[in-house]
Amino acid sequence: MFIKNMAAAPNHIIYADALAKARHYCAYQERCHYEVETKLREWGLHSDFVPVVCIKLSEEGYLDEERFARAYAQGKFKHNKWGRLKIIQGLQQKHIGKKLLARAVATIDEESYQRVLMELLTKKLRTTHARSPYELRQKLYNYAAQKGFESNLIVQTIDDLVTQA
Repeated sequence: MFIKNMAAAPNHIIYADALAKARHYCAYQERCHYEVETKLREWGLHSDFVPVVCIKLSEEGYLDEERFARAYAQGKFKHNKWGRLKIIQGLQQKHIGKKLLARAVATIDEESYQRVLMELLTKKLRTTHARSPYELRQKLYNYAAQKGFESNLIVQTIDDLVTQA
């Protein structure tokens, strides 16, 4: 009966094709369960088979939430210069659990983290025009906060930066 419905609905994809496409999708770059489930539904796989495909991909090593979370955190930090708060928010949007999220963010080296913040603020300081020291501090703070860095670290770094100048 299901096969008859599948043949009548051209926008649906069969299990074998979905699994093959999902393998390719996951092999291209790290993916999380949420992304794969969303993509499978987009492709038109019947909702009963979505978890089955995800389990199969996990068993085969194509899907690994912890590996994805670590890669996401490292990539967003190294390439996009995101702070921990923005990385956490991004992982939450991907439905990553709190424990995995914490482990992924913990992989970011503290020394590198502080160095990146100092570099970002130093570069921003050179291109920022302000009428007062207060306005300058506010612009620098807002920039770093928008990148996802923690308030106390931003304030400390701005203080260090301003006293050096």
